[in-house]
Amino acid sequence: MKIFLIIIIAQFFACVNVYAIEVGDMAPDFVGRDINGDDTLLSQYKGQVVILNFWHGWVHREGGDNSLPLLEDLYSVEQNLIRGHGKNRVKLIASSHLGSFSDFRRKTKKRKSKVDVHFTYDRSHLIGAKYFNLNRVLPITYIIDKKGKIASIHPGYSEEMISGLSRELVSLVEQTE
Repeated sequence: MKIFLIIIIAQFFACVNVYAIEVGDMAPDFVGRDINGDDTLLSQYKGQVVILNFWHGWVHREGGDNSLPLLEDLYSVEQNLIRGHGKNRVKLIASSHLGSFSDFRRKTKKRKSKVDVHFTYDRSHLIGAKYFNLNRVLPITYIIDKKGKIASIHPGYSEEMISGLSRELVSLVEQTE
């Protein structure tokens, strides 16, 4: 009986979709509050490709510190695109739901000295839940096209992911309306 129950539970979790939205869906407009407490809306970046990353503070390179190298790598990709295609073509937004808003502000101000990313706070995982189910492991990066649709989803972090994401972003930025 126990084996039967375990099999049923395993099949249930195997069928659960880890993403609340899929490629091709419209991205939810509200993506959190910035360090000043102002709402951040994707519609503010209409016509731009948006890199939306949901992260935890513990994501770091092997043997490295806790300086969020994923965001550093994404920031580098964004800056390369800006240099090659202009400032208003791509935007990097990083959303975290860890701790209180005051903790978020304190930690984010420290991180902004390394990367000038538009950080947002996702109180109680309300925004992330519109993108992925709670059992999803972070980090996860969504690429949102110029029309506000999910172009791709990139779970995890690796140098190969950054390389492929960079090529994908160049293609999206160069697409005409």
